[in-house]
Amino acid sequence: MLAAGPMLILYILIWTPLTFAGAMVILIYFLVVTCMFDLFFSIYNVHVYGGFTNQFPTEFERRRAFAIATIFMGAVLTFLQVVGFLIVKQGRPETFVILSIVIVCILIVFNIILFAGLKESEGMKNMLIDGAAKAEDQTFFQVMKTSLKRKNFVLSVMGYTVQITSMALWSAGLYYYYPDVLGLDYTAAVLPAIIMIVAFMAFIPLWSNFSKKHGFKRTYYTCFFLHGLSFLPFLFIQPGPYALYYVLAFSFIQGIFYGGEVSVLMPIAADAIDDVSVNLGNRQDGTLQGIRTFFFRIGIIVVGVVFTLTSLMTGYSTLAGATQTPLAIWGIRFKTALLPAMMYMIMALIFYLFYDLEGDKKAQLMRQCKEMGLTRC
Repeated sequence: MLAAGPMLILYILIWTPLTFAGAMVILIYFLVVTCMFDLFFSIYNVHVYGGFTNQFPTEFERRRAFAIATIFMGAVLTFLQVVGFLIVKQGRPETFVILSIVIVCILIVFNIILFAGLKESEGMKNMLIDGAAKAEDQTFFQVMKTSLKRKNFVLSVMGYTVQITSMALWSAGLYYYYPDVLGLDYTAAVLPAIIMIVAFMAFIPLWSNFSKKHGFKRTYYTCFFLHGLSFLPFLFIQPGPYALYYVLAFSFIQGIFYGGEVSVLMPIAADAIDDVSVNLGNRQDGTLQGIRTFFFRIGIIVVGVVFTLTSLMTGYSTLAGATQTPLAIWGIRFKTALLPAMMYMIMALIFYLFYDLEGDKKAQLMRQCKEMGLTRC
């Protein structure tokens, strides 16, 4: 709650640079404001997700809880994306300011709902407080060292980082893809976004049942690989009367697999955190969630670097309404579709080959957690 207010204010400030100042002043402003935003975002994110593992300790609870959360999050995020496409206009920076204010107003409402609804059982709070007291001799770096030695925790962090980075590349790239590649206005993205979220939410029950039958691991790598494949058609869609129809069809397919991977995101993370907790001998969920947050925020940096380098190397013109060269158009397709596709499919293969927290090994882990008093069950 303490982090929410500063985080939302700083989000608006990111989009209101000191345009009357020189380039160096603007750069310093961006660096300071962005770092401050990330500071409060990290505090907020760590404590929103920090209690998930112990609040939902069984596989059934984790599957059900995040299936419900996935539907809700998907609806909100898609709504915000649709609002963005309706408000932002190419060549008009002030529209980004308007969008940031609208988003913050919406998020204020959702934060009120969130904080009013959050419940922490006394048993869980006492267990975590007692665990923290017992772990006073464990420094942050000791916990981080132990966690990064656990293969499954590292894989869960890698998968999360790949997902965040890929979807950030995709979302940011669409602002270039529609006008510069397909010759369409931003508002053309509204219907595909809606179609995508319909598929996203409609197939959550299917993926929930799939994970119940086949486990979190198989659901995760299957959806990762198929989601990666679903990006590839966007490399070949050409401007024309049928372009939007192709986008609609492939956006629907994307939504199917995106919902599946998101639905097992936190359950996979929770299992990996349990694995680290057994090795630590106590629960350090907040610290472990902080480590996850650190790595997935690196993904945002990757997006900035990729967009900058690709634009420079392909000669992308930043002038409003400019006609882009074939090389610049290929650069947009690369960062919007090809790179996310490659990242998703490679991560799917890595996860398939090396993640092994399933079956008897996972059952044994659950028993150890209970025997060591590391779960509320």
